[in-house]
Amino acid sequence: MGKLTINVIIPAALHNILKNVSLYLPENYELITGARMENIHLYYDFITVAAIGDAHHIRIILNVLLKRSNRHFVLYKILAFPTPIFNDTFVQYLPAFLFVVIDTIQQNCILFTEAELSHCTQSSITVRPASAALYSTQMKTRELSLHL
Repeated sequence: MGKLTINVIIPAALHNILKNVSLYLPENYELITGARMENIHLYYDFITVAAIGDAHHIRIILNVLLKRSNRHFVLYKILAFPTPIFNDTFVQYLPAFLFVVIDTIQQNCILFTEAELSHCTQSSITVRPASAALYSTQMKTRELSLHL
């Protein structure tokens, strides 16, 4: 299939690799869940592996996710409840984007549809390829207003 599984590397070896990688990261970058042994199991969901070689050598290449130390986001699902408008009549807003992702200092956000969220790698941490537009929370959208 042209792919290898990360399971070929035992947790202790992966932990040593990640500790070494973390020593050479550029400023303001860090491993997605740190290099502590108790978080090693999380990397088995995110790391992709490739191998290259010739007749005498083989190298295993690990694609490890990094994050900026000042860029942490939280994913929220928007639930719009029916609102009474007159007597027994209710209206329910159906947002175009069912998910909003906001950074921890609430200055930036990303809006996701259900289909866009399906492109994410989900486990205890949700990872999205860096192709989504980042909006300022100063730009008022209906979805952002529902959250805030």
